[in-house]
Order: sequence, then structure tokens, then C-alpha cells
Amino acid sequence: MSRSAFHPEDKARSLIDKRLVACGWLIQSKTEMNLGAGLGVAVREFQTTSGPVDYGLFVGRKLCSVIEAKPEGTTLSGFSEQAARYIADVPKHLVREQGQVRFEYVASGTETLFRDHADPDPVSRRVFTFHRPETLERQLRERSRCAVDSRPCRLSSLTACAPARSTPCRRSNVHGAEPSARAGADGGQDAAIA
Repeated sequence: MSRSAFHPEDKARSLIDKRLVACGWLIQSKTEMNLGAGLGVAVREFQTTSGPVDYGLFVGRKLCSVIEAKPEGTTLSGFSEQAARYIADVPKHLVREQGQVRFEYVASGTETLFRDHADPDPVSRRVFTFHRPETLERQLRERSRCAVDSRPCRLSSLTACAPARSTPCRRSNVHGAEPSARAGADGGQDAAIA
């Protein structure tokens, strides 16, 4: 079948499949689901109580993320709440611990938004591509429960550590950098701390 015969969302899913495979994910349909096939398994048309999400991502046999696919040219930011609803409605028997299903992607074939619901202030942000299964596994293990490369979360951990081990001048600098970095994360200029 020619590529142009697909529905626009099917085209996006085809491109997303390729991107997921390039990032180390195994793609499976829900009828062939074998969570032991590898560290990272992406299950297409994964069923939630509010309907099927385009992909459920499993790391080490644990559901940790959903991907909502949209056709190219769609404004993705309007679909973050839909993806969050899918996270809230995943089958309860698959959730072993609080905060396990916390990563959310909304993607077209060419653009991807990511949100980690464990962030202090979870907001969607553009990412180059999907995270590797190893990266999400590491983030799930970390006790700080900070997002993948999250400036606000990293800064909050710096602020928590600063008073015990810093001079008053350094504490002031760490506390002063936090609002600047938040402004950068909210669409202002790039943050001073990477």
C-alpha cells in the first residue's frame, strides 16, 4: 500500500515506530504483547479505561509512559491533557507503585512533546526524540523522582543541598539562580544553569 493511502495519524504512527526502534524500543501490538522481550517495549493501541492510547511504554515489564500520536501539522500542546487522562486511566493492576506511570509524550512524525508528572511543576516541553528505555529506567529508580534533564527539579535539589555545605554568598547565588532558570523554562531566555 502506498504511503499516501494511510490516514494522516497512521503516517505519524509509522514515523513514530521508526523513531522508537532507533531509540531502542521493541514495538508490539497488544495481541502479541510480550513484556519480557526486552528492557523497553512499546505496545500499540494500549487499552485504558478512557479508550486506547496510541502507545503504552513498558520498562522492565512496568508500564511507565504513554504516547499520544497526532498527524503532522497538529498543534501538539492541546493534547497534553488527553495524554494525562490516559495516564490516570491505565489499568490499575499494572500499577505497582505510586508515580510509576509518570512520563507522557505527545508526538507527530516530526515533533515530540514530553512531560514528567513527577516534576515540581510539570509542563510539556519539546524534545528531540523519545528517551531510551535505559534513561527512563534510571529516572524511575532515582529517589529524587526528578524529570529527565529537568532544570527546575535539578535546581530544587541544589537549593536543598546548598545551605549545609556552602558559604552564605554561594547559598545566595544558588537561591538567586532558581527564578532565572524558571523564567528560561517558561519560554524566556535560556536558563543560566544547564
